[in-house]
Amino acid sequence: MASSAFFDSGVDPRLARAIDESSRTYKKHKVKLRSGRSARPKNPGSLHPHGKAMDVWLEDLETGQNLPGIGNDPNAAQAYQGYANHLYQWALQNDPELAKELKWGGYFAGGGWPQDYMHFQMGGADPAGGTWEGGFNPEVMQKLGLQSSGGLGALDAQMQAAGYTPEQRRAAIASIESQGSGDYAARGKELGNDRALGRYQIMQSNLPEWSRQALGREVTADEFMADPKLQDQIFDAIYGGYVSQYGERGAASKWFTGSENEPQRSDVHGKLTGESYADRYMKALGMNADSPSEGGSRFGGTGLGTPGAPAVAAAPAKDPRSFDSQKMGEAMASGEGMGQMQGTTVSDLPKAALFQAQPTTVGDPNELAARKDKLARLLVRLQQNTLVG
Repeated sequence: MASSAFFDSGVDPRLARAIDESSRTYKKHKVKLRSGRSARPKNPGSLHPHGKAMDVWLEDLETGQNLPGIGNDPNAAQAYQGYANHLYQWALQNDPELAKELKWGGYFAGGGWPQDYMHFQMGGADPAGGTWEGGFNPEVMQKLGLQSSGGLGALDAQMQAAGYTPEQRRAAIASIESQGSGDYAARGKELGNDRALGRYQIMQSNLPEWSRQALGREVTADEFMADPKLQDQIFDAIYGGYVSQYGERGAASKWFTGSENEPQRSDVHGKLTGESYADRYMKALGMNADSPSEGGSRFGGTGLGTPGAPAVAAAPAKDPRSFDSQKMGEAMASGEGMGQMQGTTVSDLPKAALFQAQPTTVGDPNELAARKDKLARLLVRLQQNTLVG
């Protein structure tokens, strides 16, 4: 993670870790450290001098320019809010106690201080300009000219309105895993000391860590297999985190291959790749897997959420045995002869010729030469409109 020349890393390690690790999985912008522990003489209440606050810059991936971190720019506000939501969701999954303390400067308001989009801190008074769940309050939205609050609650509502519910995600993954049975008792083949378990085929080796992340405690394989609700809870927490980081298609690839962007990586069975798995998931979710906005491979994308160029309709396939009389006439008139023309395919030859290791001449060579010469002269006359008369 990049940092500025004057960055002092002497901040609380939990906050530093959260920003560092969440920034590595944030794909919309490059996240750069701006400042950590530092003096704030004009703001006696600042937590920076105590190592409880950090500032970041978001860099535009196309222009390489830093987005404004303070002020009333609506585009910058929404961009930083997107990363703030990402960071908060990371904390919910990986450090719930930090999530309880985490505050974002974009929700600060009052006291003569503007929205400070680049700022994150641990503790302090609750911001007056918004909340994680509700997003920007109406007054801030009006000042910035925003139509959506951007809060996690609003995002959840938008996802549900679009059909992205936890139940639909569960059903979409279950339609691919466990041979599409949706059986909570499904068990995959043993792979050494590991195997896939349950409706969503969670690897047994992942179960201890994932259950701690989702439930705050470790569950055994037997407990996991005996409780469908437990399986749903762990799946929702882990897969929902993937969706927040990588989008629907990237999440499907991550679930199947371990990477959000491995379109050709396959599993031990070799039947699906990250791309084809994501395609099946998107279709099961009720979305168009061939949409440009979803990065469908038919539109030049990776099939994993990266849009491609608009598709160009392919020209109808031409019969290889047909010929273009104009091009043939031009060839004859230029003296190139019939030897330069393409028109005969292996399907035109006697079947015996298809089994020969060496080139096969069909028919008498002298007769073929005479016929070729006659056809050439006819084509030239046809090109010159002198065939009749």
